[in-house]
Amino acid sequence: MENSVMDFGAHGDGIHDDYYAFQTALDSRVGTITIPQGIYLISQTLKVRSDTSIIADRNAKIVMKSVVRRERNDFLLSNSDTQNGNINISISGGIWDGNNIAPENKKQDLFDKNGYSGVLLNFVNVEHLTLKNMVLMNSVTFYVRICKVHHFTIENIDFVCDTF
Repeated sequence: MENSVMDFGAHGDGIHDDYYAFQTALDSRVGTITIPQGIYLISQTLKVRSDTSIIADRNAKIVMKSVVRRERNDFLLSNSDTQNGNINISISGGIWDGNNIAPENKKQDLFDKNGYSGVLLNFVNVEHLTLKNMVLMNSVTFYVRICKVHHFTIENIDFVCDTF
């Protein structure tokens, strides 16, 4: 079964916070979630469950919205169960933007163990992860952090930074 984030109330207009629509779609266990062309502002970490595929239009831009100062374990996207693990997560397409110019998204103190890591996508303890045909842009530090991931495919990823 496949559903669009629009079916869950996303606006994709670059004005509204689409976090709740995206997270509701991810929590629905629908299997495959599509993201049509648009600009989606995301205020909190999107958490992807096991057996979930995200297929984004190549012109869908998912942007980390500047709301509050970022802290440890804040990312644009992460798997939902880093402790016990997830299986079968696939993300394809889209432009995933860390919005590194927003003051709240800056890394405040390099040595603060509870401070924002600046990582855009975070995957820990995942079996069968696929990331492909994506543009990752404007991270604060690292574009992708992958730990304890087994059987993965990473292909056709562009890394872009249009700000300094």
